[in-house]
Parts: sequence; C-alpha cells; structure tokens
Amino acid sequence: MIILQLLASLYFSTAQPVVIKAESSSQFDYEKYLEETPSRISYIQHLDRKNKKNKRLQEKLKKAQFYFLEGSLEKAQNIFSEMSQQRWKQDWNVEEKKIIVYAMLRLAQLNKKKRKQILQKTLSFDNQLPIKEDLFPPPMVAEYKKIKNAMREKVYPLPENSKSFGKIMINGRPLKKGTSFFKASQGKKRFTFISNSYKTLSFVENPESLSKKTLKKEALATGSCQSPQIHQDFSGTQAYAFYDAHCLLPARGQIQDLLPQTAYGQNLKARSESPLEKKWKKNTWLWVGATVLGVFATYKVLEAQRQNRPQRIEVQPTNDYFTNTPTQQ
Repeated sequence: MIILQLLASLYFSTAQPVVIKAESSSQFDYEKYLEETPSRISYIQHLDRKNKKNKRLQEKLKKAQFYFLEGSLEKAQNIFSEMSQQRWKQDWNVEEKKIIVYAMLRLAQLNKKKRKQILQKTLSFDNQLPIKEDLFPPPMVAEYKKIKNAMREKVYPLPENSKSFGKIMINGRPLKKGTSFFKASQGKKRFTFISNSYKTLSFVENPESLSKKTLKKEALATGSCQSPQIHQDFSGTQAYAFYDAHCLLPARGQIQDLLPQTAYGQNLKARSESPLEKKWKKNTWLWVGATVLGVFATYKVLEAQRQNRPQRIEVQPTNDYFTNTPTQQ
C-alpha cells in the first residue's frame, strides 16, 4: 500500500503546472513567460486537456444498439432520447458528437410523430458531420437532406467583451481567433467563452439573443503581487498566478489573501530550468524505481527484525465479556 501511494504521488507530481493570468498583468509578458517555460501550461491548455473523452456515451450507445437489434425498441428509444438530451451538457469533441448525432437519428427513426422536429434539432446541434445513409431508412434520409438544404446561415456579431476571452467555441468547434463575427443557422447552440484571466462562460441559446449579450468578466486573480487575491478554487491542481515579469504566486485553493511575496514570490528570470533539473525530469521513472527498491529493502529489514524478536505469550481473558462468542445462526 505504501509503495502504491508513493507511486501515485510521484505520478501526479509530474503533471504540468498551470499558470493563470492575473487581470492586471501584461498579456505580452504572460505569453513570453509561457514561451520561455515550456514545462508549464496556460489555463486554456489545462481545460483542453482536462476535457477527456466521455466513455459513458460509448457505453450507452452499445446498450441502446443491443436493445435496438434485439427488437426491444422502447428500451432503445429511451436510451437514445437520454443521449439526445445530453447534447448541450458540455463542449463535445468530434467523435463524441458523431455518437450523439447517430443517437438522435435513431430516435427520429423510432419516433415518426416527432421525426421532423428531431431532425431539425439534430441539424441545429451539428449540420457539418456526414451521416452514414445506408444505416437509416431512405425516406428519413431524404427528409434529413431536405431540412438541411433549407437551412440558412447568418452572420452575427460576437457579444460585447468577447475579445477578453482567448478561445470561443460554438457547439464544440473553436472559432477563428481575432474575429468579431460568427456564422450560424437558426436554432439553439452552445457557446463557450474561455480565458486565461476570467472564469469560463457557457450559454445555450439561439445566435441572435447571444449576440446581444454583454459578457460578464469574473477574474480568476486580481490585486497585485503585494496584495494578491484568487477567486477560483484550484484544489487538486498545481496552479500559479502570473502578476508581472518578476512575480509568480501559487494559487492554492480558494484563497483571498495569500502570504506576502517574500514568502511565496518567485523571480521569473530565475525560473529557467538548470541542466540538473532537466536531467532529473528525464530520469523521473528511474528515481521512482530507486525509491520503490529502497522502500522494499527497508520493509525486508523491518520484517527480519520482527521475526528475530522473542515470542510474546499472551494469556486470553476468561471472562465472557472479553471473549468473542460465536453468533447463533
């Protein structure tokens, strides 16, 4: 158990630290620091890596497919419907969206009364993914194409304050950086605004109403190097707040008042890794192996000492109160 805990702690210690940008800091200095310190990543990069593939979708699809092929259509329809309702829950990647689109098409196939409505919702969710036409009834495929061809995209201005967010996603697809407009068809969409300085915002609504919004900017870190303030919980993540070219402070949990710079501040010019540091990182698992062997050797020594000790004879108490009485069956 000790060895496993040690390995786990060493593994998580090798995760790349995250650097958030304080609201008052220079964008140029922040980018320059990250460029010169490749061992650390931005908050946007951290969120991208954190958004791992959802295995539950695949498991649900397999279960629904089993019911569908077995002929238990009502059970299959319930699962396909549940998967359809999850389409706005997060910013799905392409493979995950293929699964959801497939589930929605199967749902349309099984629900003739609401078929048109379901197909419209499917195309509103994603009208760019190709579908496997041979898997669905030809009449339904024809109806799907008819609705798709009738859809028209419009150009909308991005909401006010959008420039403060370094990454914008529409239904899981990133928007080109530096643009002030976006193209979208009618119907609900999921819009996500991600920043290295501000808390992530997500909206599920139609493009027209979104374009009229003013985005609220809630900073991740404010104040200065002398009086820093962190406004988001970073527990479980090795995170730092970048204030200026000479000040980097740890963001430990949801902390309002960090210790003074003299205790935690770091000179960023001295943050470049030494050759010894780089060599150590390259041999991380060598050190892990050496540590495990050391723990094992210590265990063997303690075990040998324990076996060489004099035997201790214990007299069991005779009072029934102290003895384990068998439970009657």
